[in-house]
Amino acid sequence: MKDIKDLLFNALYPEDKLNPNFRNITNEELPFARDLIKNWAERFVDRDYGM
Repeated sequence: MKDIKDLLFNALYPEDKLNPNFRNITNEELPFARDLIKNWAERFVDRDYGM
């Protein structure tokens, strides 16, 4: 399985169906926000151990 930080910003739906905040974060103009969220994701504890 891929690392969570690599999966966070993979869009699963067409662009017109995405939340505007998600689109803003995935936009190349906000790499600092994306990097911060990836950093947080690395520290999350998987309570169900990937189930």
